[in-house]
Formats: sequence, structure tokens, C-alpha cells
Amino acid sequence: MDIYFSWYSEQFFLECASKAKYSDVGQLDSERVRAYLDAERQYRERKGYLADLRGSPTQVWNRMAMYHKLLQYPVVMKTRTTELWRTTHRTVKALYTMVIMTLFTVLLFHTFRAAHRLTITLLLMIALVHALRDYLHDEMVNRITGWVRKGRPLARTRILKPLTGEEMGAQLVWFDYSPPARLPDNVKRNAGRGQTGEEMQAVLYRTRLTLESKALGQDQIQEVLGLDLEPLCELIEGGQNRLFAQTNDEEVQNGVLVHEIERQHSYTLLVVCTVPGDPVARAQRWSVTLSVRGIAQCEARDADWPTPA
Repeated sequence: MDIYFSWYSEQFFLECASKAKYSDVGQLDSERVRAYLDAERQYRERKGYLADLRGSPTQVWNRMAMYHKLLQYPVVMKTRTTELWRTTHRTVKALYTMVIMTLFTVLLFHTFRAAHRLTITLLLMIALVHALRDYLHDEMVNRITGWVRKGRPLARTRILKPLTGEEMGAQLVWFDYSPPARLPDNVKRNAGRGQTGEEMQAVLYRTRLTLESKALGQDQIQEVLGLDLEPLCELIEGGQNRLFAQTNDEEVQNGVLVHEIERQHSYTLLVVCTVPGDPVARAQRWSVTLSVRGIAQCEARDADWPTPA
């Protein structure tokens, strides 16, 4: 956006020169302004900015207004996401069906050849095998797919420039559930303590962003992570407990206040960022309390994480 600052400074001095009292400035200051404007024109010529300043005044103004808007609001990149697990899931589903049907056909062939006739027992066995296959089909396919894709990314997102469609980088996404015992030591120290009698569960969401240096140039990319907690709030059951308190308020019946106690769930949100070339990761931690109505409390906490030297 160097061109915008050069053009804006020129416009400022030209606007001042158009005022009626500009002649009172003095010859020395006027020469300094002209020298500055000449230096800016030469600078834009060396940088190759003259093409953006050609056209009608309206075109130039709209072009500079667009540059100004880019300074205020970042450009949102286009993304194209490919679900890597879907192809694996379909392949596993096809292979599983092929194996089961092959075994079923072989079993049926040998059974029919041994019996030499179609009996009620054979029909019941065929129905039982079909029912068992349908009952275990989805669960077995999901288990095999999870075993095959264990440790592999769930999706791949291509980051593209909004106008040219040039690829600026790619992002790999991992998503998994893990018991607290399998978490790294640094994460365990920040996981917090679960409520008494309740088992803790960790949801791991990890991304790796790789940028193209040629496409990126001198620009910067800011990654925004959004977390929708509404589905978790819908899982919370309404509380049935009540708290009673005595009061001297005459408008309250029998002088007893009744407070409905809503059930709440506590979560610990830990965000860890690792930059290539930086040996120390940076972490931020929040304690989030959810209720049926939404977020009841969100408080930032100090992360027990190695700090950069």
C-alpha cells in the first residue's frame, strides 16, 4: 500500500496549495513543497506506480479508495476444502462389502451343495447372516476407516487469492478425541480438573498452514479460528434443583425466595501456536462455563507453558 501513502501525501499538499491563503506561506516553504512533490513523482516512477494513477479522476479516486479500504479491512481469501477421509471411507466400505459378500457366497454355496436342497434352516441362516451384516456394517466400516486414517489429516484446504485464484498456500486439518492419559505433558498441565465422578474427554483440533513464498510476497496472512459452542449448550440438561432463601420483602410469598439452579458444564480451551523456525510454541488458555442459555462465563487463565526466551 505504499502507493496510497504517496498519493495521499501528494493530495494533502495539493489541497493546501488550492487554498486562497496558501500564498501567505512564503517562497521558501512553497519551494520545499514543490521539491517534495517532485520527489514523490520520481519515487512512484521508480517503483512502477504510474500505471495505477492513469485514467480519469474518478477512476484514480476509486482505485485509491479501494487501497484505503484494504488498509482498514483485510482481504478474505477464498478456500476450497477437500475431505480426505471421504475417499478412504468409500474405499473401505466397498472392500468390506466385497469381502463379506464373498464369504457369504462361499458359505452359501458349500451349505447348499452339502444339503442338496433348500430347507427352512438354510433360509433362516441366510436371513441371519444378512441381518448380522447390516447390523455391523456401519460400525465396522467406521472402525476400519478410523484405524486406516489414524494420525492422518481429515481435510485439506487450498487458500486462493480472491481475484486471480492464485494458490497462496494449503492447510491440513486433524480432528480426534483423546482420553486425558494420552495427552502430552504440556497439555495435561493446562487441562484443568474435571468435576468429581465425571470422566474428562479431550477434543483435539490441529491445523498446519503452509504458505507459498512466491505468491505471498510482502503480504501477511492472519488465521482466524472460530469456535461455535452452541451444540455443546444443547447437550446440557435443564436443572431441577432449587435454592431457598429467606427475605423480608413483603411482596414475596411467605418471605421465601426460590432460585432455580441451572446445570453448567466447564471446559478448558487451550490454543497453541507454533511458528516454523521458532523452537518455542506460544499458548493461550481460557476457562469457559456453559449453560443451557449459552456462555455463562469466559475467563482468561495463565497457560503453564514454556515461554520464549
